[in-house]
Amino acid sequence: MANIKFLLVVFALVFVMFTSHQAWSEQDCHEDKEKLLITICWDTVKIDGAYVPPTNFCNHFVEKVDMACVCRLLNPADEVTTSAVKLVHLAHDCGKALPVGSKCGSKYLYIRAIFVYHQ
Repeated sequence: MANIKFLLVVFALVFVMFTSHQAWSEQDCHEDKEKLLITICWDTVKIDGAYVPPTNFCNHFVEKVDMACVCRLLNPADEVTTSAVKLVHLAHDCGKALPVGSKCGSKYLYIRAIFVYHQ
């Protein structure tokens, strides 16, 4: 009986460590979000005009960024100038497709199993 309690405590500690780490990672991508949306990939994600394929510089930056985190942090103020749909398309084009069920933006654009892009 004592062994079962010990195992439950160990399991609970491991669970808390992993869930805490995910919460910390959200804080890490604020700077990446700003760089991506404002300068590095601006032509690709701006709300005006058609989708523009990413530059090589933008592509390399996206490959290093946690795009799911960037999408989660997209807020209504960002969406005045940035398209959540184009952001999802950008992630897909750069080989960083968002997981099914991911949230992108304040309007709850959820990623489906089949990537569909509408302009």
